[in-house]
Amino acid sequence: EDLHVAVSGGFLSVHQDDQVAVLAEEAELASDIDTAAAREELNRTEGDEGADAAAARDWALSRLRAAGEQV
Repeated sequence: EDLHVAVSGGFLSVHQDDQVAVLAEEAELASDIDTAAAREELNRTEGDEGADAAAARDWALSRLRAAGEQV
């Protein structure tokens, strides 16, 4: 079974027995992602400059990709 998760910050470790451990600052299951809100955030930050806008844009893109949306 595949599990899709949007993850921000942290790291992951893949073990030889196909186990994966994730330590993340923020994570959201694909099934919990509000794609309309993520797309709205992406559109809202389009053209904005600065680190905060870039971080918000990146998180919105990650959420949309994890949810299987085309971006």
